[in-house]
Amino acid sequence: MFDHFGQIGMMAVLLIGIHAFRQRAQAEKLRGDARRLRCALSMSLQALRKLYEANLVVLAGGRPPLIAGRNQINLLRTQYSRLTSLEEPQTEAVWRASIAAEAAETAMAVSGKALGTAGFIVPEEAEIRDMLESALRQACATLEAAETLLTPTEMPRDERTAEGAAVIPFATHPLRSKRRPLQPARTGASALPLRNYS
Repeated sequence: MFDHFGQIGMMAVLLIGIHAFRQRAQAEKLRGDARRLRCALSMSLQALRKLYEANLVVLAGGRPPLIAGRNQINLLRTQYSRLTSLEEPQTEAVWRASIAAEAAETAMAVSGKALGTAGFIVPEEAEIRDMLESALRQACATLEAAETLLTPTEMPRDERTAEGAAVIPFATHPLRSKRRPLQPARTGASALPLRNYS
């Protein structure tokens, strides 16, 4: 009888151990999925931010064209179905960044004449340029805030995402490669550095 109960006890311990192992493996898998998602999102957000920063340089120097970020936004959208694996503040930050990017794309579309399928001519009207610059700066600030939330505090953001990863090389972009080098940013209220988006 005691042997019988001993066998039952051993089986119970074994089943509990297997269940605990499966739970731990599942938790590790979920953490790994979330880590890979944060990395992918950081790359997309950084690429989009760098694109808009380059557009701010173009806008300040008055040299066309502005480059659309629609392709990067489409890449970002492919990750939306996995946002549930992130923490709530991170998910909200990604949504805010997406909304700001859409606003910047809309501002470029309505402000300048389309140049091919991926560019816009810089508008000449000062009021429209100011509106467009505001939208681009707001997008840059919101994208950077989302990047910060998605990057572990012990690892600098630009170290986490390789320089230039998934970023269009603006200096050699086909819409710009045959043009003269971009002029320095103008001084005054719209002067850069770009990282001061306010």
